[in-house]
Amino acid sequence: MTTWSPELLLLARLSRLAPTADDESRARALIDGPLDWPRLLRLAEHHGVSPLADGALQQMDSARVPAFVRERMHGLHLSSVRGDLARYHAWLAVCWVFAAHDLRAVTLKGFPVALQTYGALGLRPVGDLDFLVRARDVPRALALLGEAGYPAWPVWQAAIRHVGFAHIARRECEIGCQSSRGIVVDLHWEAAPRGYALPTDEVLDGAVRLRVDGQEVLVPSPDAAMALLLLHGEKSAWGRLRWLVDVAEGMERMTDAEYASVGRRLDAMRMRPVLANALALLDGLWGRLPAVCAGGEHRGAEQRGQVRYSRSALERDRDWSHLHDAWRPVRLVRDRVGRWPSLGAAIASAASPNFYDWGYVSLPRGLRLGYYAVRPYRLVKNALASRRGRAPVSRAVPLAPAADVARVRESRRRVLGAPLPFTFVTAIYDSGPNSLLGGRGWGLDHYIPSLKNIANLGAPIVVFCPPADAPRIEAAIAPWFVDCRVVPFELSAFEHFDTFLAWKRTYRRTLPINDRNEVLCFLKSYWVQQAITDDPFGHERFFWIDSGLTHHGIFPARVGGVELRTSPPDSHYFPRNPANLFTPALGRALAHAVPRGEVLFCALPLRLDASRRERYEEVAAATFGRARDGVRMVDHLVGGLFGGHADDLRAFHRLYTELLRTFIDTRTYTLEEQVFSALYALFPERFSVRRFGTWWFYSRGERTSYLEAEGDSFYKIFVELASGQSRTGAGSAPATAASG
Repeated sequence: MTTWSPELLLLARLSRLAPTADDESRARALIDGPLDWPRLLRLAEHHGVSPLADGALQQMDSARVPAFVRERMHGLHLSSVRGDLARYHAWLAVCWVFAAHDLRAVTLKGFPVALQTYGALGLRPVGDLDFLVRARDVPRALALLGEAGYPAWPVWQAAIRHVGFAHIARRECEIGCQSSRGIVVDLHWEAAPRGYALPTDEVLDGAVRLRVDGQEVLVPSPDAAMALLLLHGEKSAWGRLRWLVDVAEGMERMTDAEYASVGRRLDAMRMRPVLANALALLDGLWGRLPAVCAGGEHRGAEQRGQVRYSRSALERDRDWSHLHDAWRPVRLVRDRVGRWPSLGAAIASAASPNFYDWGYVSLPRGLRLGYYAVRPYRLVKNALASRRGRAPVSRAVPLAPAADVARVRESRRRVLGAPLPFTFVTAIYDSGPNSLLGGRGWGLDHYIPSLKNIANLGAPIVVFCPPADAPRIEAAIAPWFVDCRVVPFELSAFEHFDTFLAWKRTYRRTLPINDRNEVLCFLKSYWVQQAITDDPFGHERFFWIDSGLTHHGIFPARVGGVELRTSPPDSHYFPRNPANLFTPALGRALAHAVPRGEVLFCALPLRLDASRRERYEEVAAATFGRARDGVRMVDHLVGGLFGGHADDLRAFHRLYTELLRTFIDTRTYTLEEQVFSALYALFPERFSVRRFGTWWFYSRGERTSYLEAEGDSFYKIFVELASGQSRTGAGSAPATAASG
């Protein structure tokens, strides 16, 4: 089991920080041979090495690398960086919470490995945030995480209520917590399941301090960190190439004394073969070992039969990963077969009652047969619900009595004053990534905190939603807005619905995640037109605004940003929080932010590869009979907020529908934002654009993005509106081509 597929061997050679001459020559030889390029991309995504592989491919000038491979690998790289930056902010925030309350918590794996071993963010993808605390500190840590917006998963909360933490602690090593943005924090009292964990006190007492962005965080000592990486890889049957790269690069930076300490730690656990197993994999994939462990002790272990691993675990790619994540029996079979049990034992484990079903309350023997009979039904039911993409969370929003709605609305009107003379338009749909339509599956309760901020701007709102959800949505938001209308709307009423869905069926399987409901995005301008036609409040100005726009990944919490799917206290909102940006004063500024004859948009510098940008420019020029050389897209107009006078929005919509039809007819994949951006390149005089450099903010500083951001964070546009400043004047021309 020492032979590997050429795709995995190539990926391994591309996934080192400092490839050697041998790595480069072997990579070129593999590229020149027969390769399954789509499988290489699936492997890169599954194994989490796309950032390193993308950098190596960019350095290669081989014409044998297809353009779609370079483009897709770069896309995986950027997607990984964006996810890391959001988790990086969350990691530092959680570390600060623990430190502020004098709770000793050590970060395992993740960002300490990325910063200490790789030297920068973005090169080593980070998934969940893992913290290790002492068992006695777990209840306090859970309370702090809950206050910070990371409540324990409901199933864990139910288990703690019913059986108590002490019962769980004897059977598990961690509890999962998750923010509404999907960032997961795993709180450990043991670093790994029994048999694969260093003693908790040993890791905590030997932890060292790492200074990151002016903040000190606790991380394991170098030898403990390496032992944890080795044990984690062995526990997981070395199913990710990323874990082997972590070990290889980490050992390159270790001293002889630290390496010897790793061996002593493993010897104390009687786990020395774990090291030999990892070294055998490193030797087999790269043909070399780090200098500190060049003694080749794995050779003797191989002869004694102590080196055992499943080659198939590393050969699995993204498609297997999706199946494994979607169906628990497959996941358990994969994990257990990788650790050499019998297949029968693996299947029996998959069929047994588990924590997610029973909170570890053992079933009496007489009830087990009934459980096994019901489990297939539950699996099929859950799979069908997931395929429909419907999230039940919108049904969970409690409805207030009619008398309470009237009382709260009257109180709000006294605070906000007379309604402002413009109308907001938005939509709330919960189509999920497993449906053909796509989307994020977020329901009404996800958006309520953001909608409360939007309500404080003092304007009425029109909300489009599925017909079945309309009564509940209206009852939930009515108390907060000075006035509102909820309009039932089936997405299938979109004029290009059937054409687009038929096209999407042909490429859906190639999407890494179907989290964009393109039909909903296309409909934004249509919905604004319907609101203008209905004109329920007698206004001349209308603004589209995304329901979740004010979440605290974009707006700092100190100025009103909200963790979605939580319930911030009233003290977080206007008028009790004077620092909150979302006030009637900002609403009035927004109403006067765009002159007649123009439509207000916000824009980022356009960051597209040349082939995609040129395709958009070519289609846009042909649609309006322009010379190809006269259309240059350098700004990316975003769809989260736009608006202006009704007449200007009507004129804009006529152009938008014409260009969108061409994009769909020519099967040029797009969201609404690419159509907006192409129209701006064609008709800049019709737009009033306010520019920003990055969506996110990451610390207390003003400019903290680690991407190639040009300019300020998005929320600064609202700061400037509230203060009466103007960043980009009306009718401004597009940015220079250099900014693209």
